[in-house]
Amino acid sequence: MQDKFKDWPLVNMKAQEVFDTSAEHLLTQMKKSIVKIVDGFNRCVYRSPEGLKCAAGPFIPDSVYNDSFEQTPWHVLVNKDMVPDTHSCLIERLQRIHDNFKPEEWLKLLESLAERHSLDKTKLQKYR
Repeated sequence: MQDKFKDWPLVNMKAQEVFDTSAEHLLTQMKKSIVKIVDGFNRCVYRSPEGLKCAAGPFIPDSVYNDSFEQTPWHVLVNKDMVPDTHSCLIERLQRIHDNFKPEEWLKLLESLAERHSLDKTKLQKYR
């Protein structure tokens, strides 16, 4: 583990915890974390001005977050040593669900992701 990330809760999380944290966050929020850009288009962001977070947002501590994270995919943040590489593939898959699909589609997609990664779906049941 890189010393600079020793205080990040993410580095001590198991894949199941990452999945549960992100999935419960998304299914409770049920809104995309976006900012409006020109011509009515939206862009997904880690943190929106309204206080919403994307699927990866809960893993960035408040004390570390700044605007330089925005418009940068998770794997690039990993390569730039801005976030730990812990469960980065899973986080990117969770991020894709948030970014590319409507909130009403998230539950089914999260269930499918859990199955593909042999993760427990029990915590998703309350959102059915």
